Amino acid sequence: MLDWAQQLAIEEEGKRQTLPGKSDAVTKNQFLSFLRDGSLLAKLANRLQPGTIETIHEGDAAKDKANQTSNINAFINFVKEKAGLSEEQVFTAADLQEKGKAGYQAVFNTLMQLALKAQGIFEQKGIDVEQLIQTASQVVPTNLVQTILNFFRRAQPTQTPKKLAKEAEEKDKAATIEKVAEEKQTEDEVCKKVDVQAGVDTPAVAVH
Repeated sequence: MLDWAQQLAIEEEGKRQTLPGKSDAVTKNQFLSFLRDGSLLAKLANRLQPGTIETIHEGDAAKDKANQTSNINAFINFVKEKAGLSEEQVFTAADLQEKGKAGYQAVFNTLMQLALKAQGIFEQKGIDVEQLIQTASQVVPTNLVQTILNFFRRAQPTQTPKKLAKEAEEKDKAATIEKVAEEKQTEDEVCKKVDVQAGVDTPAVAVH
């Protein structure tokens, strides 16, 4: 998710920051810290809809908490007004700045919602289902399905035919994600069973 946001927000590869974590695994704290000054979020908003945020505080200016809050609130207004996310689908500045790990879920869900809408609304690169599964498993491997599907179950505003079609598409994606996640869980359980049986000379043979 961070990789998607940064690649879209910052076109020049040389200006991008090194992503946190090891072996593509990012902790909740690392995820939040990477976004905390709000500059990447504000740049992402401006890339999706140029000029939507007039002033972005970055560099030394982004070290000031008031400027960080300004960046974050500008992004929040963008996803509500331009991307059409409802109040309950969007994180608050406190989620990102003050709550620590407790704020992770709200921030992650908001970015997932935006990523899924990026292509349809803004004609920009979104994030596909395979990437979504991989990203979620890197951050919350023990709660994969819940993390990915939470935002699909939130209340939606009055639907137009176009929005209904989009909702149906997102539900199909959710079903695909859940199926893959269940298969992954089954595979993990089989692996655990094999580990427990390690040391047995021969496998059990079915009696006919």
